[in-house]
Amino acid sequence: MWNYVLIILLFIALLGIIAWHIHIVRHKNLKLLKRLRKEKELGKQVQLLTQDSSVQDRDWHLFQQLEKSMVEDKLYLHADLNRDQVTQLLGVDKNRLATIMQKFGNGSTLPSYINHLRIHHACQMLKDHPNYTIQAIATDSGFTSLRNFQRLFKDYTGMTPVEFKETLELEN
Repeated sequence: MWNYVLIILLFIALLGIIAWHIHIVRHKNLKLLKRLRKEKELGKQVQLLTQDSSVQDRDWHLFQQLEKSMVEDKLYLHADLNRDQVTQLLGVDKNRLATIMQKFGNGSTLPSYINHLRIHHACQMLKDHPNYTIQAIATDSGFTSLRNFQRLFKDYTGMTPVEFKETLELEN
């Protein structure tokens, strides 16, 4: 009879050892699983950062291409210039263009960027050609409407084109 009790106690002890071993293995597996998840998450983050960096580089390159076309080729002087033409020039869709302008164009939109260049051109024209009419300067700067030109000029400079012209005459 003691033999049976001893066998049962050994069996219970063996079950305890097996249960303890299973507990240790599970604990190690959970630690390993957590580590693998962290590594996988870090890998995803590195991949996203790498992708984001390459997208950022491509966007910067596209913005520089836009600036080159606008400034060197004076694309902004074309009165019929529109967003579709610019997106076609850069080979991007309108949402990507908006993102590029937001990131690298000091938060401006494409129309405000173009208008800024046009107003800058108009100011230079007023300085270089004081005998030109305001209408001629507006047209040469890419504006189709004299009223729109005058409104935007005042928004950007704080004075009307006529006031700007008079200020230039007073300085000379």
